Amino acid sequence: MELRPTAKAVASGFWDDVPLASPIPNLAGVGPYQPTWDSLSEYEAPEWYRDAKFGIWAHWSPQCVAEDGDWYARNVYVEGQRQYRYHQEHYGPPSRFGYKDLCAQWTLLNWEPDSLMERYKNAGARFFVALANHHDNCDA
Repeated sequence: MELRPTAKAVASGFWDDVPLASPIPNLAGVGPYQPTWDSLSEYEAPEWYRDAKFGIWAHWSPQCVAEDGDWYARNVYVEGQRQYRYHQEHYGPPSRFGYKDLCAQWTLLNWEPDSLMERYKNAGARFFVALANHHDNCDA
């Protein structure tokens, strides 16, 4: 199956709060692929990846302090969202104690990467991907 999405104009220039064009010129760099569907359709995954069958991806960042799911850093400021209600109940108004205040509580106290990787290998994982940056702009 060949994926060839058609370009759609979006009046605001954003899709789900993400800008459609980079604010930094030439951000894509000069690598073998460009940020176009035609260019990306030329990509072929390496053999080891095609054969891997199972991998694990982890999103471990300051949002884990609250332990209330993905997109916490965004939704804590959106009235009506589940994380907004959770934050109000546990920390108070985000205008007084916001996501940046949770970041200081993310201490990595029980972080045991060797043990974790061993567990993933024992589960049959052939690769691991760690999140480096998400919508919260916290480089983890």
